[in-house]
Amino acid sequence: LIPLQHHFASRASATVTPSSPAPRVNPIQPQVPQVPHAPTVPVKQPMALGKVVLIIFATFFCLVAAFNALNNSASKTGSEASSVASQTAPIATPRPQTAAEKKAAAAAAAQAKKQQALQIKQEREQQAQEDKAAAEEAREKAAYEASIEMRGGDVALKTGYKARSEEYSTYITGTVINESDHPLRYAEVKFEITDKSGNTIESAMDNITYVAPKGSWKFKCIVMVDQAFRYRPVSVESVRAD
Repeated sequence: LIPLQHHFASRASATVTPSSPAPRVNPIQPQVPQVPHAPTVPVKQPMALGKVVLIIFATFFCLVAAFNALNNSASKTGSEASSVASQTAPIATPRPQTAAEKKAAAAAAAQAKKQQALQIKQEREQQAQEDKAAAEEAREKAAYEASIEMRGGDVALKTGYKARSEEYSTYITGTVINESDHPLRYAEVKFEITDKSGNTIESAMDNITYVAPKGSWKFKCIVMVDQAFRYRPVSVESVRAD
């Protein structure tokens, strides 16, 4: 009996269910076939220029930072290695000097001290000679300046001029010096002649057409008066040859 119950139960479950009614077709309206939609493809938007530049700069800075980090690491490693090497290097202990070496060192020190003393002495002597020469030059210059009465152009009238009589004439004689390194094609000296009251009587002068460089000229000014007189230099002039 049990197999028969299973047989009838399976047949009852195998009964066909009524199908849904078919759609009604309008005979007047034409049927448009439905076309299946194509799959939608997403369109990629172009990347903005600012983003591209930003990415480039970010990449560049990352590379620079990495490079600097590598350099710092390498330098740190080298400094640590050198520090370790210096710390681990053995300290050399100086060897004590022998008696001969001490004697040689003392002799060398004494010789160096002697040479230094000799050099100081020579420098002092040279300085003393230079000071002496400078003082002598200063004295000569001061004496020369004291011997100059007046200057004009390249010439200077020395002091010591004087009036003297020769037979029937009276002259004022003295020396004019060419102080330049150039020859002179003309030089002149002039004196004013006055009476005892200081009134000008006349002028006495002398000139020359050549005076050598650093040379001197002995002038002779004639005085054309018959009475007592006084005289004083008025001017001294020169003209170079070149």
